[in-house]
Amino acid sequence: MIGGDQGAGTRTWDDLLAGEKVTKQFWPEDLVLIEEFPITPSGKVQKFRLRESLL
Repeated sequence: MIGGDQGAGTRTWDDLLAGEKVTKQFWPEDLVLIEEFPITPSGKVQKFRLRESLL
C-alpha cells in the first residue's frame, strides 16, 4: 500500500517495477491507494484497521 499522492506519473507500475529490475514474483497482485494511514495517538500505524478496511 502506498499512502497519499505518490503515483508514478505517466509511467505504469509495471514499467516502474520492470525498470527497477524487480522480478515478477515480487510484483503486487493488487495496489490500493489510501489517503492516510490510521494511527494511534503515539503515531504508530494501526495495522489491524488497515486489514479491516481491505476486507
